[in-house]
Amino acid sequence: MRQLTAETRIRVRPSLPLPRKRELTGDTRIRLSQIVDLKEWVKDKHSNYKIGETAQWKDGLHQKTAHGWIKVPGQKDGYEGVKAIAQILKTKEPFNVRNNNLGQIRVSWNENGHGLRHIIQRRFDEQFRKGKGETDTQKIKRNIACTLYAILDTIQNGTKITPQQDKNSWQIHKNGFTAIIKKEKGKYLFTGFYDHRTEKQAAETIKAVNAKYGYTPGFLDMYDQVGAALASMGKIKS
Repeated sequence: MRQLTAETRIRVRPSLPLPRKRELTGDTRIRLSQIVDLKEWVKDKHSNYKIGETAQWKDGLHQKTAHGWIKVPGQKDGYEGVKAIAQILKTKEPFNVRNNNLGQIRVSWNENGHGLRHIIQRRFDEQFRKGKGETDTQKIKRNIACTLYAILDTIQNGTKITPQQDKNSWQIHKNGFTAIIKKEKGKYLFTGFYDHRTEKQAAETIKAVNAKYGYTPGFLDMYDQVGAALASMGKIKS
């Protein structure tokens, strides 16, 4: 058998079949897209954006906070809404949510007597009175967490909006809840809510929220943050 010399081997090698170019699958393209987003996020988090300002990323709107960029829950984006509330309760920083009709609405922890702190305190007192002083702490915390989610869902996804007489106030209605929005210095602010006129429908909404999200990690985090907030108010023992 004839042996190949080094020169012959060099001549033969180019004739060997080249490996086929691998095509990207759908999953691979998604992963590459996520990597691009990550690079953009790393580059942008040290930019000139101020805390509270928002920027549009490929996967949706994000807001800059002191703890980094957080995704703004979008229309009908339920689980993101749960995580957003938990973040507000944890950091006490205001957050923007978007309503298709009014635009960006600011939700705060405690601003001029309004915000989530006020809602948590009010809801606890209501449940305490209903129980005539006998409190099931876990049940109350879960009710409050579901109420917070239902309110955020009303702000984001409510389409029935009624202007009020002072021309700088609106009410957004959905599933038994009414969110009260005011405009101050050109910005929309969430200032409160009520459900006493449609209490039965609101109770059904709370049950539905608990059934859908009640045992997800984000909801359990929100539940813990509600407990921490109540403890800081002296409502329950920490």
